[in-house]
This record gives sequence, structure tokens and C-alpha cells, in this order.
Amino acid sequence: MPAIAAQITQALPITPLESWRLAYGWSRPHVVEAVGQVYRADGLAPPGLTTAMLCRWEHGQARPGLDYVQALARVYRVAPAHLGVPLSGRVPGWYGPRIPQPRQESPMPAEPPS
Repeated sequence: MPAIAAQITQALPITPLESWRLAYGWSRPHVVEAVGQVYRADGLAPPGLTTAMLCRWEHGQARPGLDYVQALARVYRVAPAHLGVPLSGRVPGWYGPRIPQPRQESPMPAEPPS
């Protein structure tokens, strides 16, 4: 997929973020739903991402926040730097082929006897 995204970016006047979506052959609604799945997999409520927001990010009219960049990187299975979105702050190192499952909560320890 990286080679396809690179070829798209070289051949068309589009951003790397949009080239990744096109390389997968996905629509914007598909990507919005996939980002929601990433959030749900982490035990979070889906964000308020819309296709219009994604379009603005893809055309460089707005910039996604770090949380969205991380989710998009997981959806596209790449490091955030490959998305062409300037980052400020730290980014986790996992961008594998699967969405990690939420951590299981440990049972609360019993209170010591008084």
C-alpha cells in the first residue's frame, strides 16, 4: 500500500492523507466509520468526525488534532508521519495491522481489615 499511496501523491496534486484513502479505495464515510471503530476498540465513544472534516484535512484547509492523527494512522496502518500531517507532541509507536483491544480492568483489591 505504501507504494500505491506514493504513486498517487506523485501523479496527482493531492495530500498524502488523501492518497492513503484513495490507495485503499475507500470513501470518506468508510474512513469516518473506521475511525469510530478505533475509538470503540479503545473503549471510547466515537468522536464527532464528519466527512466534511476529513475533506478539509485532506485538502489542507484544516489540521486534525493529535488524537485524530493517531486514529487515522491506525486505520491506514502507517506511522503518522506518512500521513503528511504536521505533528506536535508525542505519538505512540504502535501502528500494526490490528486495532488493539481495550485493557481489561483489574478487580479492585479488597480493603484491609480495620
